[in-house]
Amino acid sequence: MRKKSKKKNRQAIIGYKKIMLNEIKIPWCMTQSIPKKYNERLNYFLNNNKLCRPIEVDEKMKLIDGYSSYLILNECNIDEHDVVIRKYNCPNTFRKNIYSIRKIEALLDKANYPITISSVTKRSGDTNRKIKITIHGESIRKYSANIVVFFAKGYKCVSCGIQGKFFALENNGGVQNGYSLKLYALNEEGHEVLMTVDHIIPRAKGGANNLENLQPMCVHCNNIKAHFESNSYT
Repeated sequence: MRKKSKKKNRQAIIGYKKIMLNEIKIPWCMTQSIPKKYNERLNYFLNNNKLCRPIEVDEKMKLIDGYSSYLILNECNIDEHDVVIRKYNCPNTFRKNIYSIRKIEALLDKANYPITISSVTKRSGDTNRKIKITIHGESIRKYSANIVVFFAKGYKCVSCGIQGKFFALENNGGVQNGYSLKLYALNEEGHEVLMTVDHIIPRAKGGANNLENLQPMCVHCNNIKAHFESNSYT
């Protein structure tokens, strides 16, 4: 079903363009695992001086396909490469509005926000996670683990230093998942960069899911860190 849905949403090729890799926006869902055939594709690139799979993006430079190729180019220190640009409309992703950091701090009452991750996770049993507020006509959870980290540790990527600039009210997983607030930074070219929360010591190596082991990190740095951590396990 997932493959059929992906093909259904993918539209015709608009063109081809050489772009800087840091312009590409990586969806959070693509950072959760490294492709199983990564090493095979890396060897293909090194032996043939070309990618096994092209990098495909939409008009807003959001990655559609070719995450392994993106990682390979990063590992080989290649900053610029040709990509396929498609007209791509995903019905499960929708942005309703954007807000300044100051406004979200006021709406969520930063001064009285929880200071622990356990108080807002599904396993906690705490009533905090059930409290909802209405923003722009949408009901969202007032307390979330990501917001706890951003409020407590700031909005800057600990690796590259890029600074979060605004929150977006988005639905990234279908109607059933509802809306949530995502933090974004802007790179030097003015393109949006998603800010994520990273485990300092990976969960796979016994890292705890607490505030002391979490830090703000942009999606690009998180991708690179995840790639090298994955390789260190093999």
